[in-house]
Amino acid sequence: MPDPRKSFFGKGGGWVVAQFLVMTGWIALTPKGHKLTDSALGRVAAATLMSVGAAAAVSGSIMLGKSLSPFPKPPADARLIRRGAYAVVRHPIYAGLIALSLGWACLWGSARGAALALVQAVFLEAKARREERWLREKFADYGRYAAEVRRLIPWIY
Repeated sequence: MPDPRKSFFGKGGGWVVAQFLVMTGWIALTPKGHKLTDSALGRVAAATLMSVGAAAAVSGSIMLGKSLSPFPKPPADARLIRRGAYAVVRHPIYAGLIALSLGWACLWGSARGAALALVQAVFLEAKARREERWLREKFADYGRYAAEVRRLIPWIY
């Protein structure tokens, strides 16, 4: 009989499906009915947020190496990474996706996009909390790491 912890849903596959739907929503629905912003401030905010977001997500992905997975449950061979982006926030990929979605909303000057970015932020916060329960089970010193490094916003949250 297959081990249910190794199944799609045992690894947190429901979170992956939901994240796909949320991300598809903000990518597809933010520009709907909008044109790219004419605001210089909006363009600067968009460029800044999207650049920082992309850098955080890519850096976090590279640091995870073979442990990178869309599933919130860490793989059996995962290591606790504390350097690079993970020395600044515990979830740099999620933080990067949130910044990207906010930048996308600024690029389109879209209130609907800002609302969708907020939905994504709330969702990724919940996914991070679930992931952290599994990380605490896997790594005895995760609690100390969590006390030292903020979850999503450097030095704030």
